[in-house]
Amino acid sequence: MKGQRILEVKKLFLSRKQILNTELCEIFNVSIETVRRDLNILEKEGFIRKIYGGARVVESSHLPDSIEKWDIRIDKNELAKKCIAAETAKLIRDGCTVFLDSGTSTFEVASFLKERKNLTILTNSVRIAQELGMCSDLLVYFIGGLIKTDILASSGFFATEFLSYFYHIDCAVISCDGFIPDKGSMELSLELSVLKKSILEKADAVIVPVDHSKIGVSGNCLACSVSRIHTLVTDSLTPPQAIEAMRAAGIRVIVSPLEAASSLSPQ
Repeated sequence: MKGQRILEVKKLFLSRKQILNTELCEIFNVSIETVRRDLNILEKEGFIRKIYGGARVVESSHLPDSIEKWDIRIDKNELAKKCIAAETAKLIRDGCTVFLDSGTSTFEVASFLKERKNLTILTNSVRIAQELGMCSDLLVYFIGGLIKTDILASSGFFATEFLSYFYHIDCAVISCDGFIPDKGSMELSLELSVLKKSILEKADAVIVPVDHSKIGVSGNCLACSVSRIHTLVTDSLTPPQAIEAMRAAGIRVIVSPLEAASSLSPQ
């Protein structure tokens, strides 16, 4: 399948950094035209840069250092995140398998799941695993791999290999560094983007909780296109034109009023 092949191409680039087109033809037994189409997709995502006869991965060191520390990000737009988290948690049914990534918005979602029943939680977030791991009615799997110390989350080859043991995920709740209404969720981290794409291949439904401050903000990688997103949950400060654009793209948009924040109390 095309999606699986592109994922394998990404893994190859992460390990080898630079690959010739002819090598990709031989490794994946596809035509040069197919390789060029795949590389066009990866270049548009910001994952690789094409060079003569091949392509080179865009190194993490070239990414802008604009991701703030966790302790700072968790306090930003706190009321909006809590409202969004409460609405997102309502969409998660008891008895399902759900992936929660390492963002501050998904951490807030986790706080509303503590008293839920028979949920199977997959997460690459050390903080979420700690938050939910002691809940007796939840089955929590931590996705092992290389720990990114800045956000205490796993990524890389071993993380994606771990996911191969799960053939089906009911719901994936993914955060983002930015969201372009007619494109989708954006990431600054190549490694986390690859991990999320592995999750998206297995998920029935994709939910993106995102506050108004990230709408219209771009990144180097398109982690999830609008065509793959089922529901986006945001707050009432998100511009109406952005909401209209997302709905026009086929996304179900839920807007949580900030006035509801005072009545919220995570379980």
